[in-house]
Amino acid sequence: GLLVMFNLENLSRIESAHGEKAGETALRLVARALEAEIRGMDSAARVQKDEFVLLFADTNLELALTRLQN
Repeated sequence: GLLVMFNLENLSRIESAHGEKAGETALRLVARALEAEIRGMDSAARVQKDEFVLLFADTNLELALTRLQN
């Protein structure tokens, strides 16, 4: 398996320019993208305001990288 951690770099910039509601919308879009890309055996979670964790079970690096790029 593979554990991936990432953050939404521009969240504070989005909120500053367009308001907190726009930031929430951006977070929802990320959540929907994660839901669409992970399999039933994988897990995705938001661990802090702008940080996410993905656990890809039973995968190899090449397949995981392709899925992350999607």
